[in-house]
Amino acid sequence: MAATDRLLAELEPLTHWQRVRRMVALGGDAGQRPTLLALAGGGVYERRLALFSVFKSRDAEVLRAASAHPSRSLAKFTAQLIRLCPDDALAAELLRAAPRQTRSAALDGLRKAGRTALLDAFIGEIAAQAPDELHRVLHFASPALAARLLPAVAAAGGGEFWCRFARAQPDAAAAHWRALLAADAFPDARLRYELSHVLDSLCETRPAEALALLTRAAALVPVAGLLSDRVLRLPGGARVVAAAYLTAETPPPRRYALAAVAAVLTPELRRGLVLRGAAYLPLQAAWLKRVPHAERRALAALAASQRDADGVVPVELLALCARGPR
Repeated sequence: MAATDRLLAELEPLTHWQRVRRMVALGGDAGQRPTLLALAGGGVYERRLALFSVFKSRDAEVLRAASAHPSRSLAKFTAQLIRLCPDDALAAELLRAAPRQTRSAALDGLRKAGRTALLDAFIGEIAAQAPDELHRVLHFASPALAARLLPAVAAAGGGEFWCRFARAQPDAAAAHWRALLAADAFPDARLRYELSHVLDSLCETRPAEALALLTRAAALVPVAGLLSDRVLRLPGGARVVAAAYLTAETPPPRRYALAAVAAVLTPELRRGLVLRGAAYLPLQAAWLKRVPHAERRALAALAASQRDADGVVPVELLALCARGPR
């Protein structure tokens, strides 16, 4: 009986996790390398077993042999294990051979493993040989390389690209959009759409940069295209958006968008939005009960001066103000 057959017979009665532990242990036994290489040349099941041994052996030859199968699941698993290959040259060879669909998994593993030099060399090759693919991998590069290559893909990036790039490379993304917003006009609707994705990502990683970009953008473009829950939750973001809507020609696209953050606005902003009407800041118990009683009375008086066509004061405000007008 061949060594591979004996090994498969040994693994047959075991559970899945017992098989995994056994294969990892075999990866640490140099005498088992011929058996593992033979196993990596078998079917999908045998190759997957051999790949588990790489967690201990770090053997690039096993990875290479297992990746020769057309199975998509094997290709993805192999790509995730490239980070374990200690030789940069062999790892780069495996990266070049990996299907495009599995490349992101491989690059993400290498980034988490701190293989910056290997990543930059591979992404540099992509930039030189297949520039149309650069937008798919640029966010895995080092900050210096990402900033240098960004102008080559920024014009055709798209919302999905900017969402990925701003999350992985927040400093480069912020610097790029600061330069774009430095102009006095920002007419391109596509750029406004992409900026909304950038702001969403920067709100989590670089809130100060996100607020600065939002403040500048609000002076150039309608804020409706930049409105999101993350932007409104950004410290100071709600006030920037509310101030923009004091002079905006159209109300927020979602009726209750500003009502959700009304309690953190300044009294002047709340008063101005109430004056503009319910489409900008609807009168709700949810936020009215959280403002000082004196301000509620002032808003009641304000609403009394803004009666509707029938001369009626909004009933919501009357119900919430203990001494409001009757």
